Amino acid sequence: MRLFIEKILVFCIGVLIFFIAIEGLYRSIPNGYANKRQYYHTKGKKISVIFYGSSHITAGINPYLLKYETFNGAMGGQVLSYDYALFNKYHSYMPNLKYIVLAVDYQSFTRGYALDQIHKLEYATFLGVNLDKSLVHYSSIWSRGLRATVNDLFSYYLLGNKVHAEYFEKGNLMSKIKQLDGKGMVQDSKEKLNKHSMRVIPEIYRENREAIDGFIKLSEKLNIKMVLITSPACRYYSKGVNKKQLKDIQTLGYKLSKTFPHVYYKNYFGDKQFKDEDFYDADHLNERGARKLTMKVDSLLMRLSEDSLIR
Repeated sequence: MRLFIEKILVFCIGVLIFFIAIEGLYRSIPNGYANKRQYYHTKGKKISVIFYGSSHITAGINPYLLKYETFNGAMGGQVLSYDYALFNKYHSYMPNLKYIVLAVDYQSFTRGYALDQIHKLEYATFLGVNLDKSLVHYSSIWSRGLRATVNDLFSYYLLGNKVHAEYFEKGNLMSKIKQLDGKGMVQDSKEKLNKHSMRVIPEIYRENREAIDGFIKLSEKLNIKMVLITSPACRYYSKGVNKKQLKDIQTLGYKLSKTFPHVYYKNYFGDKQFKDEDFYDADHLNERGARKLTMKVDSLLMRLSEDSLIR
């Protein structure tokens, strides 16, 4: 009996070591989340401007072009509640921060933090943000399953493939996606609008408003100016939006700008200076478009620095 128990114990220890090794190898795969945490820790003191938002910002803002020392804190699929949670967690690493630029886009109030498991895993494991307070999100095996985790290890360590999207050091995405043609833009616009044009659920709206309110209160306390922007989209996407949904976003932006002296809102949606050639798909800017949007925001920040727009 004793020998049997010892064998069971040795087996369990072996399994535990196996799982720990798998988790360790997974966490060692390069990824944008870990890179951003490292930047906060090592270079946060240099940051004067930080951008938050989803893939519209990771693709659309090139922090290397702005006159201020800038970091792109956005991630693909990042919702407002995660934007605020990240700022709340890492603002102490950015003592010289002057501006927060937050994307409040067409779909922002239709999406909550109930992200798929892999996003929750990455935020919890690499950035220390776990809105669900669930231990499951600290383990790839628990969150995604053993097979999916091992497949990533096999792909990266044995085949040499890139498992995660690649980001530049300052947080913007290294986009290598081929630009869609006209027909592709039309189709992608239809598909995106089907996902983005949704009935606003009160709980999700409240969650997102609380995130924005949290940003406004904390930025005021820290004497940081806040700029809300609505990102541009190609003409096919722009023409197909739910007008009320878009107007509600824009109305909120202007209302907050009038209510709070340290907040300013700028709407780039429908800006005719952005052409279809500036996008690689319906709602993501390509390199040329990103340069255009970045320079527009840079000019805005330069004017704001003179206190001419924010009271």
